[in-house]
Amino acid sequence: NGALTLRDKPVGHLYSAHTDYGPMIWGELGIAEGTSGKLVAQVRRQAACLAEEQELSLIITDGPPGIGCPVIASLSGIDAAVVVTEPSVSGCHDLQRTLELCAHFEVTPFVVINKWDLNPDMTQEIRASCEESNITVLGYIPFDPLFPKALAAGKLLSQYAPRAKPLKEIEAIWHQLKQANF
Repeated sequence: NGALTLRDKPVGHLYSAHTDYGPMIWGELGIAEGTSGKLVAQVRRQAACLAEEQELSLIITDGPPGIGCPVIASLSGIDAAVVVTEPSVSGCHDLQRTLELCAHFEVTPFVVINKWDLNPDMTQEIRASCEESNITVLGYIPFDPLFPKALAAGKLLSQYAPRAKPLKEIEAIWHQLKQANF
């Protein structure tokens, strides 16, 4: 009796802020902590509460890359997923696994191919595979060295280079997604 005591241990932190685009909730996992799926779930719960309080009709979750627990936590209980992939072997593999997870959770998937112009042949393979599976490809974002420059400057691409070529494609993707039925 009393040999073990269970205690809650914080593994990360939740943050919230108001941006020019609306409220934002995010989490930060502590160093060497391994419960990222739980942190994602907590961020989503807090975002849902905030959306209800503020009567917001749309919650956008920026999920992590890959196919691990945080991706599963990001996909459960949502209506639709925009899966951003790149035309590479690992990108195609992760895309396929993520689409399988979408099917498992009955989530409507949409695909965006980032840096499509770096490997047009593989981009075509991805497009054909999506078409064969009745998955909408929302758009193709070209590679642009302005993206990393904007990140390094701590700015959105639209702030850093308002006339950057990829912005038109990103805007078209957003409009197409808003028109989608899911």
